[in-house]
Amino acid sequence: MSCLRFTALILLSVLAVSLASCETVSTTDYSVEEVIGVVSADSETFAELYDKLGMLTVDSIIIPEFDSMRDAIDLFRDSVLNYMSGKSYAKYAGNSVLIDKVAEEYPDIDVIEVIPAEEYESVMYTHFGGSVKITHADGRIFRYLGAADAYVPVTAPVSGSVDIALTEVLETENTYRLSFSCSTGEKTKDYFALVVKREDGSCYFDAVLEK
Repeated sequence: MSCLRFTALILLSVLAVSLASCETVSTTDYSVEEVIGVVSADSETFAELYDKLGMLTVDSIIIPEFDSMRDAIDLFRDSVLNYMSGKSYAKYAGNSVLIDKVAEEYPDIDVIEVIPAEEYESVMYTHFGGSVKITHADGRIFRYLGAADAYVPVTAPVSGSVDIALTEVLETENTYRLSFSCSTGEKTKDYFALVVKREDGSCYFDAVLEK
């Protein structure tokens, strides 16, 4: 099914180009925009997009497909929190005020790091777009503490178990189209990601499909 979806996306792009002169394709359907260039592998944009891919996986080469933020909220809770922890561990481990609050509300938990729920929400909105209300829940790696409105890890941050290779970035007027792979040992899976640009220069994941 995933291969069929990916093929359909490509065919739809070709159809859009052929119908452009008739102006029958909506400009809001980012998946059908014409490619206008290739992003260089040594550019800052390429590096930023590669870094963003780290939000999609923790310790598995299997990335769930999605095409809406509503789906992404539950699918990537652990991977986004793990990404945040890896990037800013000192900040979250040094938040003494929130750590003390957690210790007071949950005396049975040994707290070494706390990620405020509002910061998690901000990262989700920034990198996955949309305005869907984010619900909070326990994950496999992080536990949500409602009384403190924060997340704490139930294990050490996971890193280095999956190798991500960004092989190509094509650019359209409003998007970047990423071809990348995830591998561990001899196992590899290939993926396509549609990333939408914002006017302020930032961008967010609109969809990820397995090739």
